[in-house]
Amino acid sequence: MSSPTADGTGRFQPIRVAAEDIERRRLLHAKWRRHSALIHALRKILPALTVLVFLALAGWAAVGTLAWRSGAASQAGSLALRMLKPSFQGRDEHGKPYLLSADSAVRDDADTAKVTLEGPVFTLGAGQPGETLVRAKHGVYREDNRMLDLTGDVHLDDAAGYHFVTEHAVIDTELSDVDGERHIDGHGPLGRIASSAYSVRDGGAHVFFTGQVKARIEQQGVRTAAGRP
Repeated sequence: MSSPTADGTGRFQPIRVAAEDIERRRLLHAKWRRHSALIHALRKILPALTVLVFLALAGWAAVGTLAWRSGAASQAGSLALRMLKPSFQGRDEHGKPYLLSADSAVRDDADTAKVTLEGPVFTLGAGQPGETLVRAKHGVYREDNRMLDLTGDVHLDDAAGYHFVTEHAVIDTELSDVDGERHIDGHGPLGRIASSAYSVRDGGAHVFFTGQVKARIEQQGVRTAAGRP
């Protein structure tokens, strides 16, 4: 610590400190206080950041693992349930054989009785004279009630030589019945016929047209047009 000094007269004189020294000391003190406050704040923030980073990494790893397992399980299930060129055989209540085939089939994971078909073909009386053939772009077959739902460019060819085209058909494979609520158009040995709904019974032995029915009979060079609203 500095102390006053005595001059020649025996009186003590204070030591003078330059103004720039005082300013430098003030700046150093202020800098030290800022540095101390920063260190104090970092002591609280850094542990919290460390915990957050750890939790984020753990969560990311968990999400990645679950996504990978889900994708792998989905892929495995899809591979296990998808069939190429499947073929289902059976008989209706009269003992008449039928064959249901398709380009591919996928069994529903949630509903195992439901089978989605691509390019399905249903043949009633398969391998026998007078078989009836129905084909479509898409289909759904239920094994529990043996119902086949066909959609998209449905074609029906019966033993009598008639060819029908519609967009929807429901086939009861147990009864060999076909029903549709969409417009149907067909032609055969007796002429052409169109209607807004139809029903096929007894494996094609009886065909019923309902709704707006339009028919043109062509037999032995005679044409007769008929229509019923």
